[in-house]
This record gives sequence, C-alpha cells and structure tokens, in this order.
Amino acid sequence: FSPEMLLLAWLYATSKGIGSAREVERLSTTDLAFRWIFGGTGVRRWVLTEFRVKHVEKMQGLFTNVLTRLVDGGVVDVDFVAIDGVRLRADAGDGSLRQRKSLEALAEQAETHVRAVLADGDDPTVSKRVRRAREQKAKDLLERTNRAIEAVASMQAREDKKGLAHRRGPPRASPTDPNARNMKHGHNEYGPGYNARVAVAGSDEGGPRTIVGLQVTNEGTDRGGVTPTLNDVVKRTGRRPRAAVADKGFLKKECVDAAHKRTALFIPLPRNAKASRADSDGMRAHRERMADPTAKIAVNARAGLVELPFAWFRQRFKLRQLPVRGATRVTGVVVMLALTFNIMQHATLSLIHI
Repeated sequence: FSPEMLLLAWLYATSKGIGSAREVERLSTTDLAFRWIFGGTGVRRWVLTEFRVKHVEKMQGLFTNVLTRLVDGGVVDVDFVAIDGVRLRADAGDGSLRQRKSLEALAEQAETHVRAVLADGDDPTVSKRVRRAREQKAKDLLERTNRAIEAVASMQAREDKKGLAHRRGPPRASPTDPNARNMKHGHNEYGPGYNARVAVAGSDEGGPRTIVGLQVTNEGTDRGGVTPTLNDVVKRTGRRPRAAVADKGFLKKECVDAAHKRTALFIPLPRNAKASRADSDGMRAHRERMADPTAKIAVNARAGLVELPFAWFRQRFKLRQLPVRGATRVTGVVVMLALTFNIMQHATLSLIHI
C-alpha cells in the first residue's frame, strides 16, 4: 500500500467521523469508497495503525506545507487570528487515575505477573505466538505503570516548587495512558485528557476558516498558551499575525510582554484588575488597547472563528474520545483532524468557484 493510498484512506475516514483502524479495515471490503481507494483489496488494521504512528512528523510537515501554499497563494490571511483550546478525553477511564502509592503497588503486581508469564515459557501447550503476545502485554503494563509513577513524581515536584500541593491534592496519573493528565471537561466533569490549542484565521462575516497554528499538550489550563501558539503560526506560515484574540483564560503577563510591539493582543482583563506602577510597558499598552471601544469588536469575533473547527471535531468528525494513547499518537490524530478540516473548508470553496 502506497503512502498516498493510506493517507487518502485516513483523510476520507476522518471526514466521515471514523477514527478506528479496525473500522476502516472492515469498510475496506464492504464500502464502495474505501474499496475504490484500496483498489478492491482489503487492508489490515495494523497497516493503517503503523502508518498513522510512524509518520506523525511527516503529517506535521504536510499540514505545514498545505498552509504555506494557502498563505503564499493569497487564499489565507493570517493578519488576524483567534486562539482557543479544546480538551479531548483520553482513551483511558476516569477510574484509571491513581496516586503514587497505588501505582507503586500496581507496579509490584505487574512485575510479579511478568515473572509468572516468563516462567510459563516452556509450557508445551501454549504456542510461540500466544506466548510472545502474553509476554509483550505483561511488559507493556509494567512499562506504562512505571511511566505513570515518573509522571506523578514530576507533577509532585513541580507543585511543591510552586506551593500548590495543599490546594490541588495528591497528583494522579493513569497507567493506561501515562501522558494524559486529569483535566476539566464539559459539564464540570474531570478525567484524563489532552488539550489541543489552535489558531484560526478567517473572516467573522463568513467564508472558510483555516487552522494556521496547532499545539497538543497535556496542560489542563490555557494560561500562558498565547506565546507558543503564535510561535507555531510563525513557524508554519512564515508570517506573524498583526493581531490575535483569545479568551481571558489565556491572559498571562509574560505572553503580553512577549507580544508587545509585534502582535496586538485582545484578551479581556479580569473585572477587578487594576493598573499598577509595577506594570510593564506591554501590560500598560494592553490595558489601553482593551479600554478602546473597538476592542469589543475583536473580542466578539473570537467565537465566530474558533467554534467552527471545534464543532467539526466533535460533531462532524465525531471525536467524543481519542482513539489512541500516548502523546505522539494523539498529536498524529489531531493533526489529521486539522488537515482534513482545512482541506474540506477550501475544497468546498474551490467547488463553488468552479
């Protein structure tokens, strides 16, 4: 199977809200579109999974190349962008989050299980294939549990340094997906997840929206996310936005100072925020900008830009829960979502012009 064929299959599957390699495998022999893509030959799910896992960096490059073509061709204007984040549920249950003591006990059980599986290696009633599968599964559990212990230790050290341990309680991690973090989702529900931050360009009056910046992180808060997201836009398009808008959850003094005289930020200030003599030049300029009546127009334009791709992620692409585990694989899935979104937005526009 050529890379072009597998890429097309994943793009089409994503556009139809299919994120499971097992489902694509089934449809490759029953659905007319997938049969056409694969030339009437069925595909095994491990081929699809391997392609999505091994080519994350190349997918990032393809996403960037498409943006470069759109920007250089004058199709997309990045002078004004809206920034926001969407939290995605990880492929791990809420009950899988454990504290360090519980994880250490699980690691001991996993080590015992590995030894037991290796001790049964000479059992003549078990085939070599089944034996290898059992050994790999047992070792994977032990490895993931140890990574979760390391994650909890890292979170504990960071919270101790910031003095937050007494406020948040003991940190927890999931041995199912050690890279996921406990964060707030919709309807005040908490669970393991990832945070996808995007920068979207377009017109609030209508027309296509384009994701011009993309970051996948396991941080449960967006505070301080403006600077890395703007840097990602510059990296992918070669151009720095003249203005950017985000909600008040992104406000951070360091980000305002970093953008000063380069990008005009429109981020609402807290109601009780007061000017101080200790304010930097960037913060003073930001206060003056947000006090201008025209700032409200920019702030109101945010939802009209960022809510469309998020609605597509959840409704059209049916991303209720991530179909993969691990930060690298999750990044690959989100990049595929963003690439599919951009292509469908501008493909529709091209058809209208034709």
